[in-house]
Amino acid sequence: MYHVPNALTKINFLEYLLADRETFTRVMIFTRTKEVADNVFRFLERKKLGPARVVHSNKGQNSRINAMNEFKEGKLRVLVSTDVAARGIDVTNVSHVINFDVPIMYEDYVHRTGRTGRAFQEGKAITLVTDAETYHIDKIEKIIREKIPVKKLPKQVEIAETPFEEAQAMAREIDRQKRYEDPEFKGAFHEKKWSLKK
Repeated sequence: MYHVPNALTKINFLEYLLADRETFTRVMIFTRTKEVADNVFRFLERKKLGPARVVHSNKGQNSRINAMNEFKEGKLRVLVSTDVAARGIDVTNVSHVINFDVPIMYEDYVHRTGRTGRAFQEGKAITLVTDAETYHIDKIEKIIREKIPVKKLPKQVEIAETPFEEAQAMAREIDRQKRYEDPEFKGAFHEKKWSLKK
């Protein structure tokens, strides 16, 4: 698990990881939404980090089956997928599973990470976590009954500044989580709302 401040830093880290073609040979990248899956896929194409394909529920059945088969046959290096599309994928020799987003259906974490290390093979799962996603990690650790080891971002990874919109969305999400756990919680977000207007 790596703590990252925002989505752009996640992308920078992804680029850093996938630059190592010898280690990252057959990779599944999981995202929470179709939009993010498409963005990640386009980024990989632009940076020539593939060959890659993307599968999600907006893709037709044939497109999904073809992408899966190419991945199984070793013609693809990277398969970007949402959780919906990931069910029932059985591919051996997946070197890495990268959780670009932390799943909010906690069992999906087990489904995702179970895609690597199949049939007694070695495999690694890497999870990228923003402050707004830490809440879900705590819940996942309870389900899997173990702590996910935390590692430091390598120095070579460029830390991007968090755009205002994204910072706001994360603050709102953290507030929502706290209110969910404690209905009495009023939320820092609402008190500050007026002072943010320039």
